[in-house]
Amino acid sequence: LRLEEASYVDMALGEGVRERGAFADQIPDYMPGVAYVKTEGSREPLRVRAAYTSDDDITELVRFATSHDATVLDFPNRDDGTESADSPDTGGESGETDDIEHIEVIDDGEDDDDFDAA
Repeated sequence: LRLEEASYVDMALGEGVRERGAFADQIPDYMPGVAYVKTEGSREPLRVRAAYTSDDDITELVRFATSHDATVLDFPNRDDGTESADSPDTGGESGETDDIEHIEVIDDGEDDDDFDAA
């Protein structure tokens, strides 16, 4: 982010980066979140700015995410009318709760060597 001296820029980002435009020592106090970064494969520094989130915004997000007034939607059914294998109501295909969904592989006669079902 902001650095105190021009010489610190090269120490932090690499030799000659300030000469190529990374003026991290000139970022004003009133611009928090501004920084310079180097991306792999490019010699030119990139100026970026992190989003600012106020305490009020965070409080509102926590209130929204932990609200008990949320509407709970039913788990979607499969096209054939049966419930999905990982539906909470069925407890999975083996009767145990797991996070693995059954994937039905249909052989259409085409050779799909670049596709692996997982």
